[in-house]
Amino acid sequence: MPIEFRCQTCGKLLRTPDESAGKQARCPECGAVMSIPTPASPSSAPPPLPTVAPPSIAPVVASGELNPYQAPAASSYLSEPQSYAVSGGVVPTQLVFSEVVSRAWEAYQATMGVSIAVVITAVAIGIGAGSVFIGLLQGAAGPGGQPPIGLLLLMYVFMIPLGLWLMIGIIQFFLRAARTHHGEYKELFGGASLIVPVFVANFLSGLISLLIVLVPMLIVAMAIGLLVVLAGSRPAVVVTGTVLAYAVYFVSIIYVSLAFSAVIPLVIDRRLGAVEAIKTSWRLTNGNKLPLFGLWFVCMLLYFGGALLCGIGLIFTLPFMAHIFIAAYLAMSGAYDEQV
Repeated sequence: MPIEFRCQTCGKLLRTPDESAGKQARCPECGAVMSIPTPASPSSAPPPLPTVAPPSIAPVVASGELNPYQAPAASSYLSEPQSYAVSGGVVPTQLVFSEVVSRAWEAYQATMGVSIAVVITAVAIGIGAGSVFIGLLQGAAGPGGQPPIGLLLLMYVFMIPLGLWLMIGIIQFFLRAARTHHGEYKELFGGASLIVPVFVANFLSGLISLLIVLVPMLIVAMAIGLLVVLAGSRPAVVVTGTVLAYAVYFVSIIYVSLAFSAVIPLVIDRRLGAVEAIKTSWRLTNGNKLPLFGLWFVCMLLYFGGALLCGIGLIFTLPFMAHIFIAAYLAMSGAYDEQV
């Protein structure tokens, strides 16, 4: 029988499995962190009611002692919520490919209609806003066909936050759907407060990724230059060096993409800062890159398979791809136990 209790912050009725008693849970409505209570045994007698002083007599509590009359909203476990950092709940876990796909499919089946609606809405908003700006740019283009610089800057200033806002909303929705098998369409529009931290985390992780990719590329370029000097610029040497350079480039790109794949979900789901999210993502993906690559490959097959059907198939494959992405994040962070 599931455990039922109310969130001490917003009062929402929450339900968790029996085996989750004593664990930490996050309210899906307001994000407050609390301990899941242990259900009382049916045979045990209810505890005696405390003796409460009359309202006219204020109880005296010594300094430093727990005040039994203190309002729940002012208690320490709410005024100092527990962190979602690695030491407070994120448990690096080995990914199981089949389990991730199975969990993603279960969540997709349970929320298929609203999942599709969320993805279609986000894509429509993005395409619509982009089309408006393209029309403005074409209409404002001068004699040389160049649009005004100010209008270009305005487009980027508007489109970047819009894209981040939609991405945050999509991730929030699929996180809730994965944990509860119940999708809330309104989650798509609730990420405005996270635009700045997500932008910072995205910028920093992108900068670090660039540095990680450039280092091996420079080493390969110097090696190819040395080989050309020693062996001459023969076609075989040039072709071999070009193939090697592209191989190193693509391997480096895939490696850093997988290593930082959990950065944005950690900022959104755990409210981690940019640096902490980057370090935590690197730690979570350590040892999980091979199954992550397999999941990425499956998502690419789903994408191209959906695109082959005149793009209509993407209506069904894109939401499933999002479920796979979130299922992988929850699995490698050990967060599937936080079912609320």
